[in-house]
Amino acid sequence: MLITNESLYSYLLYSDPVKYSDNLTVYPITMDKILEFSMYKQSIIVRKNSTFTSKQIIKMSYLQFLYHCHGNVELAQEYNMPLLPLYYSFAFQLLKLAFKEQDVKVNIEKGGFLINDKEVDDDMFDDIRRIIILQNGVDFDIDEFIHYDTEQELKRAEEHVSGKDNATLEDYIDSLCVALGVNEEYVKTLTIRKFWRYVKRISKRDIFQIMKSAESTGMVKFNEPLSYWMTELDTGDKYKNVKTDSETIKKMVSGN
Repeated sequence: MLITNESLYSYLLYSDPVKYSDNLTVYPITMDKILEFSMYKQSIIVRKNSTFTSKQIIKMSYLQFLYHCHGNVELAQEYNMPLLPLYYSFAFQLLKLAFKEQDVKVNIEKGGFLINDKEVDDDMFDDIRRIIILQNGVDFDIDEFIHYDTEQELKRAEEHVSGKDNATLEDYIDSLCVALGVNEEYVKTLTIRKFWRYVKRISKRDIFQIMKSAESTGMVKFNEPLSYWMTELDTGDKYKNVKTDSETIKKMVSGN
């Protein structure tokens, strides 16, 4: 089964589980599991082909790569990734979250996984990885190739431009409860993807209303027409405001 971003849209619309095959169903993860998910998701968002210089690793499938990293302290030290030896175990725990109430096991013989006694091969794992990333709103494009060092520079530049968000997860939960008039028990039942979409939507609505009120006084005029708060949330390249030549990025990061 070949999974594409487009083929998943109907499932994402109402946070429906994805029927991967007759006996395998991938469920979106809910907010009551967000802390575990936040840790385990690290295992599926490594930029393998741009982070590691070893041809052996680049030629590996992602599943083979995870098994290669299992307990590999030397590799973790070489690339300054202290949690890397745990990513195979993290992926196992992540599968247990996504395939809830299904039988997820480690395939001891081949070093992979079994779900409902079906062997997870390389292609299947790539499909499942894509589903989990999209289904849970993980900010990672599985098809994008970007050099690891370049991405780190872009992230630091973005932070320098926009300022660091000091809000905690609890702050966001509180804010959503207040905005929607719901309690924490309701928030726990939301999928992680929908939770963050609600947070972004409410923020976009409030900003629009403030700017529209300012504009209506006649004392403020914006260079561009205001974007209505019900329009698309994701506007494309997340680094578009900071992408420039490498020298400019370095200056932005250093503050010079």
